[in-house]
Amino acid sequence: MTWAEPLAYLIAAALVVNWFHAVAQVISGGWPYADWLTTVLSLIPGALFLIVCAGGSWVVHKQYRRHARET
Repeated sequence: MTWAEPLAYLIAAALVVNWFHAVAQVISGGWPYADWLTTVLSLIPGALFLIVCAGGSWVVHKQYRRHARET
């Protein structure tokens, strides 16, 4: 394992924690909205963000697992 693998996981985890903190602040400010469509639409960017973080972690894991087998 090189230094880059844990760093990638740390960055993804920090971004997810930061996103949850931002969601907590929005909830304390009056979320969910009265309109259900606005509420659902407001969740889409965050859901996509979490998918990208999880996908990036999976790609890093797969890449380093393959690299470990080659050495």
